[in-house]
Amino acid sequence: MHTVDGSQKLSTRNILVATGSRPMSVPGFEFDEEQVLSSNGILAPHRHSVDPDLVPSAIYCEPQVSGFGLREDQALEQCRAVKKSVFNYHGAGKTIAVGKPVGLVKVLCDPETDELLGAHIVGHNATELLHELLLARSAELLPEDIAGMIHAHPTISEAIMEAMRGVNGQPIHG
Repeated sequence: MHTVDGSQKLSTRNILVATGSRPMSVPGFEFDEEQVLSSNGILAPHRHSVDPDLVPSAIYCEPQVSGFGLREDQALEQCRAVKKSVFNYHGAGKTIAVGKPVGLVKVLCDPETDELLGAHIVGHNATELLHELLLARSAELLPEDIAGMIHAHPTISEAIMEAMRGVNGQPIHG
């Protein structure tokens, strides 16, 4: 009898199983990293599991919606204190220039450590912009690290910089 372990490895040597065990909130719109880890176990042996808080969601509608990690409603349900910063798209000049000024970037951070707990973006190119925040979370960067990074001007990604500056009350265009 063969069994599959938490790394999706079959008990038989050198055979990996491609299965997805976590439910997707919107079918087809979240990348099934578990399947990639399973089939690429040989290529990425250091990655053994998927942190669900680091799995991005992307909804392709108008405007686009993307996010990862803790949501504000979840924080309320858990009675968890968070620091919230919201930056409206219209404050980033590029959104006006491309005719898409409706949207926002919201980040939730731990009030004591400033650890990024979750981020959500609604607006033009939201599904493309999320990854700067996801990388920051994965690398355990703090809001000040992203806020202090030079962002090209004018770009929509400046909205991310502004949201991160807003965590500690320092937005430039907020």
